[in-house]
Amino acid sequence: MRPRNLVFVLVALGLGLVGLWLARTPGRTGERRAGAVPVVPQARATAETTPAEAQRSPTRGEGAPTSAPESPTGSSRGERETTEPFRLVLLGDVRSEDGRPIEGADLLVGDPWHGQAHLVRSDAGGALRAELVERPYDFVFTVLADGFEGSTKHVDGLRGDELRLGTFHLRPGGEVSGRVLDEAGQGISDAWVEWLRASAFPSDPVAARANGPEEESYDPHSFRSLVLTDAEGAFRVRGLPRGEWFLAASAGGRAHGWTEVFEVGGAPLREQVIVLPPSQQSSTAVSGVVQEPSGQPLPGAVLRIREGKHEWPCATAGREGRFVLDESLHGGLELGASDPEHRFGPVWVSGVAPGTRDLVLRLTPPVWMPVRLVDEQGRAVPWGHVELDGELHPAGREGLVRVLRPERPTRVRALAPGFRTEVFDQLTPPPIGEELRVTLRPGQALRGRVVHAGRPVRGARLNLSRTPPPDALYESRGVAPMDHPFVVPWSVELHGQDGTTDGSGAFLLTIHERGWYGIRVEADGFPLTVLGPFELDPEVGRDGLELALERGGTLEGSVRLPPGAAPEDVLVGVSNGWRFVRSAAVDAEGRYRIEDLAPGPYQVRRCTPPVASLQRLDVASSVEAPEWDCRVRAGETTRFDLDLTQEGSVVLSGRLEGLEGARSGWRALLYTAKSPRDFWFKPRAQAELERDGRFELTLSRPGLYRIELRSGPWSLWRDLELFAGPNEWERRIETGRILLRASGDPAEPHLRYVARAGDGLECVVEYPWWQKQAAEGGLRFDAPVGPGRLETATAEDPDVWTQRREITLEQGQELALDFP
Repeated sequence: MRPRNLVFVLVALGLGLVGLWLARTPGRTGERRAGAVPVVPQARATAETTPAEAQRSPTRGEGAPTSAPESPTGSSRGERETTEPFRLVLLGDVRSEDGRPIEGADLLVGDPWHGQAHLVRSDAGGALRAELVERPYDFVFTVLADGFEGSTKHVDGLRGDELRLGTFHLRPGGEVSGRVLDEAGQGISDAWVEWLRASAFPSDPVAARANGPEEESYDPHSFRSLVLTDAEGAFRVRGLPRGEWFLAASAGGRAHGWTEVFEVGGAPLREQVIVLPPSQQSSTAVSGVVQEPSGQPLPGAVLRIREGKHEWPCATAGREGRFVLDESLHGGLELGASDPEHRFGPVWVSGVAPGTRDLVLRLTPPVWMPVRLVDEQGRAVPWGHVELDGELHPAGREGLVRVLRPERPTRVRALAPGFRTEVFDQLTPPPIGEELRVTLRPGQALRGRVVHAGRPVRGARLNLSRTPPPDALYESRGVAPMDHPFVVPWSVELHGQDGTTDGSGAFLLTIHERGWYGIRVEADGFPLTVLGPFELDPEVGRDGLELALERGGTLEGSVRLPPGAAPEDVLVGVSNGWRFVRSAAVDAEGRYRIEDLAPGPYQVRRCTPPVASLQRLDVASSVEAPEWDCRVRAGETTRFDLDLTQEGSVVLSGRLEGLEGARSGWRALLYTAKSPRDFWFKPRAQAELERDGRFELTLSRPGLYRIELRSGPWSLWRDLELFAGPNEWERRIETGRILLRASGDPAEPHLRYVARAGDGLECVVEYPWWQKQAAEGGLRFDAPVGPGRLETATAEDPDVWTQRREITLEQGQELALDFP
C-alpha cells in the first residue's frame, strides 16, 4: 500500500469510518475491502409483520416534523437530521508572496475524490466573495491561479452565516496538460492523474506498475491536485509548485503509468502523455455498466461485492455509469449495485465469473417497506428513527417510515425518545405488501422544562451531547494562537436536535448511556445557550430539570496591534468553554463587536482563519484551567480590549550541533514546563530545524517552558526560562554507538537509552518493538556520550520502564552489549 493511502486508511479506521472512505473513491475500482460485520447482541424486543397495503413512495423518511410539535419530543442522539436552512457567505482574498493582489484566481469547494465545484473568481483587488446555499460534502477550499502554485484550506464543524477564509498566499507555479492513452493510442476516460515529487519516481518499475509509485510522506492538508480525464482521455493539472515533478495515472483494468520527471519553472510545459497497459489482472477483470430501471446509465452508482453474510462496497460507477473491477477473483462472484440517492431498488447478480465483460446491472423499481414503531400497548411511538443498512430514516409524528425493502435478512435498529434502542441482527423482511412492526420498550429519559423568567419557552430546540467529566481539561488546536489557546473543559455539538419543547416548555430527551452531558438550547429570541454539565444514567433517568434561558448580551472592544499590523487582517474569537467559538472581524479602526452572546464568562483571543462566525473547536489535552477575560450580562454591552502588542515579543534563537548523520527531519517544540511528555499535549510553538541546525521560536508571553527537539528515535528536552526580547540556546551533542544483541525471546519489546547532561539536558533514544531487530544481527544505534542507562518496557504496559543497566559511553566508541 502506498504511504499516502495508508495515512487515509489509518485515519478512517481510527474514526470508525472505513465505509465512508470507501464511498469517497469514485473511479478507483477494484479495491476490495473485507466487510467486518459487528457482533450485536439480540435485543429483547419484538418484531412482527402485519398485513398492509403495498405502498410505494418516491421519497424516504416521510413524516419528519417541519414545525414544533404540540408534545415534548426528541430524536436520536448522534444521528439527527437537521432541517435548518443552509446559507454560508465566504470571504477571503488572494495575494502573491510579495503581497500583490491576484485577479482572476478560481475558488473551488470540495475535495477531488467527490468532485470540486467552482464558486467565484477573485476581483481586481484579489478579493473573494461567494455564497453557498447547499452544504458541500467537505469544507475544503482550493484556490488556483494561472502561473501560481495552488493552495488549500480546510475547516470542520462550522455553523453560522459567514466563513472568513483569510488570505491565500500563492507562490509561483505552473500547470501541465496531456492525455492518458491505452496501448492502442486511444484515450482512456475517467483515469485519475496526480503529480508527485521527483523523489517518488519509481525505482522498481515492475512493482510500480502493479501498485503505483511509492511516496515517502503525505500531508492531507497541503495542496494536491487529483483530476479525472475526460471522454477523450485529456486532462489539465493546475497549481503545480516549482521544482521537479512527474505525473502518475491509474484506471480500472489498467496497470499504473507515469511520465518522465519534468521541471516546473517559468517556461510552459509540453503536453504529457501517459500510457496505461492492461493490468496483470486484466484477464480476470469484470467490466460493465449500471443502469436505471429505464435503461439510462447511472453515474455514481455504488458497486458492492457479497460473500455469504459479508458485503462491502468495491467501486463507484463513472460518468457514463461504467465500471471495471480489476482485482483477482476466485470462482463465481455475487455483484450488486445500488443508487446512493435511494431512488431505485438494488440489483444483485450471482455467479459473475472472472473476466466477464459488458455486464449490465439494471436497478429495479423501488419496492417500499413500511416500518411502524409502537409501544407495548400497540400505540404509535412518535419522532423515532429506523436505521437500515447504515441509513437513518425519521419516522415522524405517526411513528411510520417507508424504506426500500431489503431482499434478504438485514440489520435493523430502531430508536425513539423515551424508549430503549432495539437492534435486530439479520431480521427477515416481511412479504411484499406487509409492514414491519417494531415494538419498543420504555426507557429512562431526561425530562424537564425550558423557561425564561419563570414562563415556559415553547418550541425550543434541544441537543444532548456527551462532555468530559468536570476534572478533565482540554484546549483548542488551531483557531487561537498556539501559545494562547482557548481552554475548553466541556464539549457540545453544534448540529442536530434531540428534542423540542411543547406549549408548557416541557421536553423529553433519551439518555443512551451513562456519563456527563451538556444541553444545547436554541429558541427564537434567545442566544445559543449551553447548560451543564449534568451526570446522567439511563437506568435512573432524571425528572424535573428546569433550564432557564436569559436574553443575549454584547461584547465589544478595541484591538491594540503591534506597529505596522493591519487591523483588517485580524479576527477576534470568544469562547465560554463549551468547545465552540464565536468570531467577528476587526474594522479599519481596530474595533470588534459580537452580539447575541449567552450570559456568562468568556475567553477572548485573536483567531487565525479560516474561521466561521460560529465554529466547533478541535481540542488537545491541557493542564491549564480556564482564565476568563470578561463576563457578558443579559441585555448589556460588555467592553473588553484585546492587547496584541506583545505578539512575538519572546524570541528563542537556537542551534543544535552534532548528529550530522541524523539531522534531517528535526523539529523544535516549546511546551509549558508543567505539560506532561505526552503526544496529546499541544506545543506552544514549533519549527523545523534548518540544515545547519538553527531554528527560531516566537511567543507572546515570557515564562518557564520546556524545549524539545525530536527526530526519529531521538528526543532531547530541557527546561528554559524565556524572557521578553531575544533568547538564545545552543547545544552540541557528541555521540558514540551501541550494538545491542538479544538472545532468546526477551519479554520487553520497548527499549530506550536515557542520558542526562550536567546542564539538565536529557537525551532519549527510543526503539519500540526492538527485540526483533536486536535478534537479527543486532540493533546498532547512536547514543549521546557520558553516563546513561538502558531501560525496557513491556507491550502490556509500555509506560512502565525498568532499568536494565548503566552505561558510560565515550565519544566515537562502539559498545557491544548482549541482552539480557
